[in-house]
Amino acid sequence: MSNYLRKNEEAAPQAVPPRNRRRLWLATGAAGLAGVVGLGAIGGAAVAGTPSLAALNWANAQSILTGDGTSPEGGHKDDKGHKGKDHEGKSHDGNSGWRGQGQNGQSRNGQGQNGQGQNGQGQNGQGQNGQGQNGQGQNGQGQQATAVPCNRDALFAAINQANARQGGTLRLAAECTYELRSATGPNALPPITSRITILGERSTIERAYSLPNAGTSLFRFFEVANGGHLTLRDVTLRNGMVSGTERGGAISVRAGGEAVIENSTLTGNSALGAAGTGGAVENAGITTLRNTKLALNNAASGGGALRSTGVLVVEKSLFEANKSVAAVTASANRGGGAVESTGTATIRETRFLGNESGGNGGALHTRGGAADIADSQFTGNTAAASGGAIANEGGTQLRLREVTLLENTAAAVAGANQGGGGIFNGTASTVTALSGVRLTGNSASLGVGGGVSNLGDLAMSGGVFTGNQAGTTGGGIHNGATGEVTLLGTNVTLNQARIAGGGIHHLAAAGAATIDLQSRVTGNNSTNCAGRAIPNCQG
Repeated sequence: MSNYLRKNEEAAPQAVPPRNRRRLWLATGAAGLAGVVGLGAIGGAAVAGTPSLAALNWANAQSILTGDGTSPEGGHKDDKGHKGKDHEGKSHDGNSGWRGQGQNGQSRNGQGQNGQGQNGQGQNGQGQNGQGQNGQGQNGQGQQATAVPCNRDALFAAINQANARQGGTLRLAAECTYELRSATGPNALPPITSRITILGERSTIERAYSLPNAGTSLFRFFEVANGGHLTLRDVTLRNGMVSGTERGGAISVRAGGEAVIENSTLTGNSALGAAGTGGAVENAGITTLRNTKLALNNAASGGGALRSTGVLVVEKSLFEANKSVAAVTASANRGGGAVESTGTATIRETRFLGNESGGNGGALHTRGGAADIADSQFTGNTAAASGGAIANEGGTQLRLREVTLLENTAAAVAGANQGGGGIFNGTASTVTALSGVRLTGNSASLGVGGGVSNLGDLAMSGGVFTGNQAGTTGGGIHNGATGEVTLLGTNVTLNQARIAGGGIHHLAAAGAATIDLQSRVTGNNSTNCAGRAIPNCQG
C-alpha cells in the first residue's frame, strides 16, 4: 500500500406536569424557578461495561464535566482509598487540567503530574504527557508513549498493537499529515476496543481525496466500539466522509464506548446518506469535547457537526459554519445545524456561530432527553423552519443560564410550528431560563415569535428580550394555544411585530401567561401585548 507523506504548514425523561411546575414557580418566585426542572435521567438500553443511559443523570454529566468522582470534595481516590490533595488544576486547557485525580489534580498535559495517586495508575499515574511521565506511568503500563512515524501504515499498526495490549498511549509525529486513502468497511483505522490515548502534537489525519490516485473511498477515521475509550488531544481530523446508512463522518462512538476530544479541530467532515447524521461525530455512548473546534461539517439529516443519542458534555468549544440539510416534513423532523441531541447534553462556555439547518434549530436541536446550557453564546445561526438558534422539542427539558442569543433567524412561513428567531419550544417541552439569558436582535422573518415561539412551558427569571422582530405576531414572545409563560423580573422592550403583539402575543387560555410586577413590557411596537389579556401587561 503506497502513501503520500508530507509535513504540514431516544426516550424522554419523566417530566413534572406543566401546570404543577407553574404553581411551584409562582409560589416560590425566581428562587423556586432555579430548582423546578429535575433534569434527570433519560431512558436507554443498558450496555455492558458502561452505566445504562437510564442511570446517567445530571450528577453524572457534571462529574464528566468537572472531573468529580468518588470523593464528595472533588478528589478521586487512589488504590489505597486516599483522596487527591488538590482538586483543581490551574486551567482547563491541558496546562493544569480539571479536577484532581491524585495528589496534584489533573495537571500538565493530561491527568495530573502524579495522576491518580502514587499507587493509582503507576508511580506517576497519568501525568505530564498524557498517561504517565512519558506514557502511562513509570510503573503503570510502560515508561514511554509509542512514537508513531508520519505514515498511515504505522498509525494503523500502532492502534492494532495498543488494542492487543489492552490499551496504550500513542504520540503522533509533530505537525505531520497522515494521509489516508483506503478503508476496511466504513473505517480507515482499526476500531478502538481498549483504552487508547492519541497525543496529536499538532498533527492532521485526513481523507486524502485530492491527491493523485487517491481513489474515491469514503470513510471515517475512528470508530469507538463497546468497551473502547479513545482520548484525542491536539489533532485535526479533516475531510472524513461516510454515506449510505453510515453516520459520523470523522468519529462514531458506539453504545458502550467513550470518547474524549481535547484541543482539537474537526473540519470538513460529512455524513452524506439520506439518513446521514453527525457530520463529524455520531455519539451513542459518552462523548466529551473540551477546547475543540468543529467547523464546516455537514450532515444530510440531523446534526451538521454532531449528533448524540447518549451522553454529551461540551466545554469551552466552538461550533462554526456547520450545516444540516434535511427539511422538516410530515414524516421527519430533523435539524441542528451544529448539534442534534436526543439524550443528555451539558454545554458550558461554548459558542455557536453561523450554523445552518434546513429544518429546525439553526445551531441546536434537542428532541427528547434533557439539556443544560450555561455561559454560552448563539450568534448568527439560521433555521429554514423554526428555532433560529435552538429548537427544543419532543418533551425535552432545557435549562439555560447566562446564555446570549444574538441575531439568529428562523426563516419559515407563518404557522403554529413556524417561528422562534431565537428559540422554538414545542408542545410538552420545557424551557427554564434562569438569570442572565438575553435574546437580542433575533428574527422570525415570515413567522411568529421573533425572540421565542412557545407551544410548551417557558419560564424566565431575570431575562431580557430586546430588538427582536416577527414577520407576523409576537416580536418578543409568541405564546401559542398550548403554551404557558411565566416571566419573573424580565424585560421585554423595543421588539417589533408586523401584525400584533410587538412585545407578547398570547393565544393560550386565560391564566396561561403570568408576568410579575418586577417585569417590564414596554416600548414595543404594534402594542406591547395582544391576544388574550395578560395581567400586568398593558397594550
